[in-house]
Amino acid sequence: MHPLALSIFAAASVALAAVPAWAVNKCLGTDGKPVFQDTPCMGKGKTLTIRPTSGSGPAQPAGIPDQSGQVAPPNEAQRIEANVAASQKAWRLRELTQIEVPAATNAIRLHLQACEEEQRRIEARKFAYVQNLYGKTHAAQVAAEQATAASRCDTRDRELRSQAQRITKACTDLGGCQ
Repeated sequence: MHPLALSIFAAASVALAAVPAWAVNKCLGTDGKPVFQDTPCMGKGKTLTIRPTSGSGPAQPAGIPDQSGQVAPPNEAQRIEANVAASQKAWRLRELTQIEVPAATNAIRLHLQACEEEQRRIEARKFAYVQNLYGKTHAAQVAAEQATAASRCDTRDRELRSQAQRITKACTDLGGCQ
């Protein structure tokens, strides 16, 4: 297609979005190729009446009253967009309820189990030595190690619980995870 014809056709197409119907003339150019223009053809050609896909004019957005107070029903594009949005919401809700919430809950449970096991291992080493000066020093070092491990576990537990709360809130906002 000739670049000029293509640009005229594109301009006509853009203009169609704002008017109910538009007459476009398909003319035969000097080089024998079709040319689209809004003025009548000088030689051979024909008039094309182009309407928006809805058939009557620019679509009134669904749910918004027009000048007369009438609310237009959704057009095909709006119906498709609503279906896509509903499908995406359902998919996200399913992902949250079946994958993310259980995974977050499981991560907290596994973390707590690991922390308890670590505390038991450290506690078992605490009194491994005879209660003399070295043994008491060793027990104090192990107690400090226990406190550090407990603090590390608490920090990670708070992070996991915060993440689980965000996931659960997202699920609740979508109408699931009651």
